[in-house]
Amino acid sequence: MRRRGIRKPIWVVITRRRMSYLLKEAREAVREGREDLARSYVKKAIRLGEKMNVRFRRGEKWYLCKKCLLPLVPGVNARVRFYGNTLHITCLTCGSTRRVPLGRRVA
Repeated sequence: MRRRGIRKPIWVVITRRRMSYLLKEAREAVREGREDLARSYVKKAIRLGEKMNVRFRRGEKWYLCKKCLLPLVPGVNARVRFYGNTLHITCLTCGSTRRVPLGRRVA
């Protein structure tokens, strides 16, 4: 059951919005070929999250390269493949691979 009257503090909401905006701008910078600008946006978003103790959402976290700190845009600088029940996301800039288990498939 949902508890009534309990909300997240406003600073958490503001921080999440700012982090999402920075990641969106970083993805646009990667599409334009400005990797240095994209990397600085990602670093700012990470630092903001650490400072305010707010985590990335799952989808945002999946599409960040841990090695080169670039947002992974499929078809531009990332390759996405399904192998069985696992999602493989490969960064084409540095070559690192992230594997995400997806659970059982439903036929």
